[in-house]
Amino acid sequence: MKIYRYPEPTRPPVDDRLQRVEPQPEEEEALTGLVQGKDASDLEEMYARSLSKDERVLSFRFREVYGAPTRSQSGAIELDFYVVTGPAWPVQIDAEFTHKDADTRAHDALQDQLLDEILLPEGARPVQRVRLTGRETQEEIDTIEERMF
Repeated sequence: MKIYRYPEPTRPPVDDRLQRVEPQPEEEEALTGLVQGKDASDLEEMYARSLSKDERVLSFRFREVYGAPTRSQSGAIELDFYVVTGPAWPVQIDAEFTHKDADTRAHDALQDQLLDEILLPEGARPVQRVRLTGRETQEEIDTIEERMF
């Protein structure tokens, strides 16, 4: 007598992807319009976030005033970021839409020259201008910031 064997049941192949939840991209934290308690543009705030993540940055100050005691006085020049990584790096953030005409660029160059006269004797580097279009993502600004120092 022959023993009957039932055939092994066949199962459809298991697709692991169907049983897993797709990882969601990290939601970007909403912009607040502030850096160190002072009003900031989106680009300035995104740049500040990049600085905060960079281990090479020891500290930074936002919107420091030079050349006069207060921002509203004649001769006052506002520096967007004073970044310390060992040497100090004065950084100005320029949006394409606010710094595009020749008169504004000439005014910026004069202010940079005056800031250099004040800050270079203290051991700072020359003023760096970061020109952005306003369409950059946080990741793109992180890359720009990483290349600066």
